[in-house]
Amino acid sequence: MKGSVAASTTVLLARPPRGQGALLLLLCSVFAPTPAFARRPPELAMLPPTVSAPLADSAGFALRAAGRSAAASRAWQACAELAALDDRFELRLRCLGNAGAAAALAGQPMLAAQLQRTRRDLALGVAPRDEIDARLALAQLVRRGGDLPAAEAAYRDTIALARRYGDRLGQAQAWSGLALVRKNLGDYYEALEAETAALALRGALGENAKLHSSYINLAALYEQLEDLDRARDYQARGLAASTGSADPLDRASAQVSMAGLLNDSGAAYAPTAYTLAQDAYERQRRLGNRPGMLDARFHQGRALLLLGRIDEAQRVLEPLLDEADRLGQRASKAHVQFRLAEVAAARGDTRAAIDLAQRSLAAYVAIDNPHRQAKAHGLLQALYAAAGDPQAALRHEAQRLRLRERLLGVHVTRRVGALFEEFRAQRDADRIRLLESEREIVRARRDRDRYQRGIWALVATSLGAMLALVAWRYRRSLVRNRFLAERERRGENERKRLAEANAQLYASATTDPLTGIANRSRGLERLRQVLALARDTDLVAIGLVDVDHFKRINDTWGHQAGDSVLCAVADTLERTLADAVVVARIGGEEFLVVLDGKPARDAARRFETARAAMADIAPETDIRITVSIGWCVHCGPAVPVDLLLAAADAAMYRAKAMGRDRVEGCARPVEI
Repeated sequence: MKGSVAASTTVLLARPPRGQGALLLLLCSVFAPTPAFARRPPELAMLPPTVSAPLADSAGFALRAAGRSAAASRAWQACAELAALDDRFELRLRCLGNAGAAAALAGQPMLAAQLQRTRRDLALGVAPRDEIDARLALAQLVRRGGDLPAAEAAYRDTIALARRYGDRLGQAQAWSGLALVRKNLGDYYEALEAETAALALRGALGENAKLHSSYINLAALYEQLEDLDRARDYQARGLAASTGSADPLDRASAQVSMAGLLNDSGAAYAPTAYTLAQDAYERQRRLGNRPGMLDARFHQGRALLLLGRIDEAQRVLEPLLDEADRLGQRASKAHVQFRLAEVAAARGDTRAAIDLAQRSLAAYVAIDNPHRQAKAHGLLQALYAAAGDPQAALRHEAQRLRLRERLLGVHVTRRVGALFEEFRAQRDADRIRLLESEREIVRARRDRDRYQRGIWALVATSLGAMLALVAWRYRRSLVRNRFLAERERRGENERKRLAEANAQLYASATTDPLTGIANRSRGLERLRQVLALARDTDLVAIGLVDVDHFKRINDTWGHQAGDSVLCAVADTLERTLADAVVVARIGGEEFLVVLDGKPARDAARRFETARAAMADIAPETDIRITVSIGWCVHCGPAVPVDLLLAAADAAMYRAKAMGRDRVEGCARPVEI
């Protein structure tokens, strides 16, 4: 329900030609009651198409501004028909696009798709901008209908088409649509890459690039990645950017997105979320945008639920089920069912809550939305536990954990582990080949010894007559000896080469290629070794170091400057924490430091020294480098590494939330 994209057509208040205002008002009244598929009104048939087509176009704008989207769509359909009679190709394409956009706002997705397909087919190869706009509108309709694979294919085809025509705005819009699809499929990092590409294109275009759209989508993505600081920052940018837009739908969609983010932040933000959603609903209602009205009412219901106003929340949410069916929005219906399940749970009606939650889960599975599936499994786990069915609760908890593992990228760590195992298998294969080579050399030596013994036996029995033959065979033995010596030398060289190759493979598998320090797998391996060897009284400390505003550094000074900053930070950490067990780069701008023994007992001061030393870094560009450090300690036998990393990560995010450029640690040692 968050991050909905408004219709692409800019809403304008058209000024009718002088002397035709009364006729325009008449046309507006004529179009309003006509059926869904437009017929040309008789009032227009009395006029030549040269006059009637612009009049129908102006009537569409007037009706659209009045919030009568269905009537506006009919007016623009008539405009397209009249423009075809007058052979005005550009006006026909524009009216078809406006008619499709208005039909989408009026909750008529099938009609909107039909109009946009007609526009696309007419524009094919002759009007690139209209063809790209039509493809974008069709992809958006498919996405909102829940067919994510088809929507992804449509957006990727549009990106290629826009790139071929050099249409940067079209590329940006298609990248944003692809980002929404990948987000719904649970691939947040690919979605981030797509939306970042869209933002770069929009930033280069300047005005009318709808920057707020990328900001809102990035806010939604960072919220799913549980980085609420960045999410709120991008959401605030989106709201600010939407105020300058000529399309009032932009401001309304930004308000809906912010309301969703505030609802996700907890009950303390619910009053503000309700106010924003209510204002957005009024804007969408005045503009006749039924999908936008559905989104706004949904977030009003969520805010009421968070505020404990259960009856009001139910009255707001229940009608949205039928509205989502009418609009063909399966995902929106699943979201409403999920929240109604929470309403039933708050009333104590566990069975009804389970039924609604199961229906929402089935819908999320049908549209392949793993993020919402995980939330549905979490709700069902709590409901079955409350209903006294621990086995069902455990099944849903296991499903939730598997989905969370997939969404949070643990599979990436497993892929790294698989690569390391592949390296080990390759090393073992090399060792086997080396052993086989050594056995071959031994066999050759035995053959040589056996051969020489035969020669001496032959000499002993044939000293006289066989001297010539002995000399001849002796020369052959010398040649063979040289051959065997050469093979032995080659075998020795092969052993050395294999040893060097193994050393290089191990270095490449355990060293970060940019900074030269240990990489993620090596850092975690050393941490596990230290924990495994720790005694009951031994203290181990870990720190997570994150470079502040690193994306801003890349965006402002370029990735080369960003790489220099990472190298400088790595060198400073190794210099100031020289007695650390390991300093490793475990992410884009994130580092791991492991201390044991006496340094671990003084972890707070050691990490503070490292943080302060960052101020002495003097890169070539005028960049101020700061870091946020979170640390924790553990005393005694081994503890799961994930538990320590989670504690240090929470401390690091606390440091960022408190203003960055600081060190925060856990108050007590981490225990199982």
